[in-house]
Amino acid sequence: MSYAALYEYCQDLPVPVSRSKIIPKVVELARRPRRPLVLLRTMDPATIAGFIVFPGEDADPAHPFVRWGRGEPVICVARSLNYCWQRFVVIKELMHYFDPPLEKVNTPEDFGALLTEFAAPQPDRSLAMNSEVSALWMALGIMCPEIRRQSLERRRAKGELTDLDIAQELKMPAAYVPLLFTAQYKHNIGRLCAG
Repeated sequence: MSYAALYEYCQDLPVPVSRSKIIPKVVELARRPRRPLVLLRTMDPATIAGFIVFPGEDADPAHPFVRWGRGEPVICVARSLNYCWQRFVVIKELMHYFDPPLEKVNTPEDFGALLTEFAAPQPDRSLAMNSEVSALWMALGIMCPEIRRQSLERRRAKGELTDLDIAQELKMPAAYVPLLFTAQYKHNIGRLCAG
């Protein structure tokens, strides 16, 4: 279940990195038998832009997520988001395929607790919130291969590109572009690849 192998795989992909290339590779590397079903749902993206559900063996077959996905993993994305945001949310949620069992959100109660933690961050993050933070950085690493990131960083520093230009090239939300060029970026990607 190696994020490092996925990160390396994506280094040779053209940008924007295609979800049609990422999804089967994640399923393969995470050793999960099923691809997720992606559904656009009516949700308030200010509260939640998306989430993934992995129905367990003991899942209630009448639960809507289990019915919608016919027992497959389901990524729900806010319908009102634009293409770049939807793309980012799908890739970020896909990174949860690599979550260790203790970081998974498996019950409605776990999900409610995580939403509460988003609204009122805790001094000590829960394992589920750690997973959310990791998934965000993992998605950034997947969406911008390192050689391309370095080139964009140089051009951005020279004033040749704006964050919006970069967002349009990578097909990602402009709000996350500055994170690609922070001091923490390489540290976080290195830590996630080390596993």
